[in-house]
Amino acid sequence: MGHSYNWPYVPPKPRATPEERRKRTRKLLAFLGVFVVFLGVGILIGALIAPVNPTTTAEGLVSKTISAATQARTYHYVDLATLAGVSDNITGDASPHGGRQVISQRCSGGMNVFDLRLVSGTVYFRGNAPAVVDQLGVASTRASTVVNKWVKVTKGETPYTSFADGITTRSNIAQLKTTIVAASSAADPITPPATKVSGYLRLSKKASAGTAALLITTSTSLPRSLTGTAKITGGHYTVSWTFSHFHEHVNVTAPASPVAYTSLHARTPPKTACG
Repeated sequence: MGHSYNWPYVPPKPRATPEERRKRTRKLLAFLGVFVVFLGVGILIGALIAPVNPTTTAEGLVSKTISAATQARTYHYVDLATLAGVSDNITGDASPHGGRQVISQRCSGGMNVFDLRLVSGTVYFRGNAPAVVDQLGVASTRASTVVNKWVKVTKGETPYTSFADGITTRSNIAQLKTTIVAASSAADPITPPATKVSGYLRLSKKASAGTAALLITTSTSLPRSLTGTAKITGGHYTVSWTFSHFHEHVNVTAPASPVAYTSLHARTPPKTACG
């Protein structure tokens, strides 16, 4: 026969009053608050002592200067480049919805010299005989009839995209990211104070070489210049791109009585015509 036990009776604990529950809640919240503070401090300390990636910092500076130039709305630029001794030069004025460029570059037909204007979504082209052939695709036998005449090129027509790209402020300054591969940055001891982003010239989507330096005005984050050089097959690739006259008014108007591109019966120029 088993043992029997007489357990003492323990009455149930009385329910906490509303005031006692509130006190308990306040204590719990206070504890959690202290815990969160210590957790936040720990994360902050970890972030402060963690090594800073110089490439990430440099890339951030490039993005910041692109944003600053875009917000400035307008600027003047001179973009001088050589590829294996062959020049490709652009002088322009950029604005949010239009702008102008004067371009000279060596192409298959000779030295192309031409003007571009982007006004209200329409591109206007005027060029010398080699440019009329290489850029517009006009037959060489008819080029003389188009030389130095303004040609109206609208969206959807063959040369429109290549002409319009890089004229507006946003599309022009965005080319910084396709020109320099940022690697590091440092203060530059010049006046006014500037920050130099150093890196390499981008040769393709996956390849870069040589050296490149982007100079940024520290106080405004606006770009001042981009220079670079890289050794390539057959010679060197060099870039000298300068920026000035930010915030100034850019007045670009459509020329009078332009010739319609469709009336030229032009053909698409071969991709190897220039470059």
